Amino acid sequence: MMPSRNSMLCRCPPLRGLLVLVFCLASVPAQAQEAGKHLQGLDMTKATLNATLAALPGDARVLMEFYATWCPACRAFKPEYDKVARFLQTLPAGSIKITALRLDCAVDPDVCSTYQVAAYPTMYAATAADLLAVKIDKFQKFDYGKYTRNALGVVKFLSETFKTQLTYNEQKEEPKPIPDGAKGETKVVAADLQWTVADVQLATQQLFDSITAQELLHNTAPKRQALVDLLTVWAATHPVPACKSGSSDVLTSLTSIWPAGKDKPASDLKNLHICGECSGESGLCSPNESSAAAAAGSSSSSSGSDLSWVACKGSKPEQR
Repeated sequence: MMPSRNSMLCRCPPLRGLLVLVFCLASVPAQAQEAGKHLQGLDMTKATLNATLAALPGDARVLMEFYATWCPACRAFKPEYDKVARFLQTLPAGSIKITALRLDCAVDPDVCSTYQVAAYPTMYAATAADLLAVKIDKFQKFDYGKYTRNALGVVKFLSETFKTQLTYNEQKEEPKPIPDGAKGETKVVAADLQWTVADVQLATQQLFDSITAQELLHNTAPKRQALVDLLTVWAATHPVPACKSGSSDVLTSLTSIWPAGKDKPASDLKNLHICGECSGESGLCSPNESSAAAAAGSSSSSSGSDLSWVACKGSKPEQR
């Protein structure tokens, strides 16, 4: 049984349920189509965020979302945030102006660490000047326990934060008829998807890189234990031999790099390789010959080229 929409709108702490990513970082075909429908000026990166905030008046009101492409809760919430952004962009002249922005923590984890993002999605309401200066004590954080997790709840949050009256009316969309001959097409596509060693290995590497790149994910003893728990599962059950042995090696190294009881690691975790060495312009993981041979179930490697996505072909970090 598929989970309900509401059940998927839970908070997504970065170290909870991370094994989901191992199976696929890609968006489904419908989500890939959505990638071209982003509202203009909404999606930020490390290269554009500061310039965008600096171009706004200092007292300009801003709604800022931090999410991660691999987070199921973020994927479920995306249509609601799009509704809010569209609503704010189409407010009549003379109304309060609020600029909606968002940034993908899977692409720019260091930015999210700077803004102390500890769970996805996280939304802040603040002035452009305070966001630019990272004055976190002046941010108003969206409270998932107080507001409903949809466009209506976000608009209510903005109304109360900025002390204004915003009225949002949900536009109900009529269900679109399924074209003749299209019924069952989704099932056929889903049945044909075959996850490969390359897909699982690449997803594992990207996940581990995301964890090690964000200081908030490795700055307390409980988070160390969460990382140990994840690595223990991988060392015992990972389907790719290179990642299985790599997880065991990282666990061993962790005893000296981040001793038990310490709040922070003694050295940079980014120097650890979960599935072997990585190379190539794509930044994807390509194991050494012995690891590649083990993954393929043979004694020698037939190719030294970088691994590439198969079932997840076409996946991009900025796709939600």
